[in-house]
Amino acid sequence: MAYLKGRCHISFSALKDFFQEVLGIVVSRGFLAKQVGKAGGSLKGAHEALMERLRGERHLHIDESGWKENGEKRWIWAFRAEKYAVFIIRCSRGEDVLEEILGAGFRGILSCDFYGAYRKFQRVTGALLQFCWAHFIREVLFLLKLNEKAVQRYGRRIIKEVRGMFETIGRKGETEEGEWKALMHQHQEQTGNGNGA
Repeated sequence: MAYLKGRCHISFSALKDFFQEVLGIVVSRGFLAKQVGKAGGSLKGAHEALMERLRGERHLHIDESGWKENGEKRWIWAFRAEKYAVFIIRCSRGEDVLEEILGAGFRGILSCDFYGAYRKFQRVTGALLQFCWAHFIREVLFLLKLNEKAVQRYGRRIIKEVRGMFETIGRKGETEEGEWKALMHQHQEQTGNGNGA
């Protein structure tokens, strides 16, 4: 039940129908909700252990998405490490959630979008930020839509450099290691981003 509800995102109504039509078992939606809740409760210890591990990770990918629960705004936060992911729900989208989960001593790298809570967390902790390329490219493409010609030229120059960098990344296996690193260093210098953040 928990797998069908949580992983497959089947509604309780569809789950009730599945039990009756496929398995021949008549159950109520309330019973299903109670059983799924029990399964979630049994995972509490594992969830807490993984949350504790987040604080020691070297690199995390983080995102947050809004949704409503009984008409009230909530945020589901996703923290993805190399081998696992942790999801939490909070009323806040602020930097306080990052401090609560990762702690003020976190010194790893956060791959994230440009949302201000990440930059505030960086100032407080000294963590490094690796901004999402998809978000970055979207922001630069916005520059091309503005009326100012100088801003459009600037945006085109950035897009050209980013495109060149990704072409170089795509040729990694075809280029000698030293030459490839030199090309990547050149891209880094041309974009004026020598600090990796």
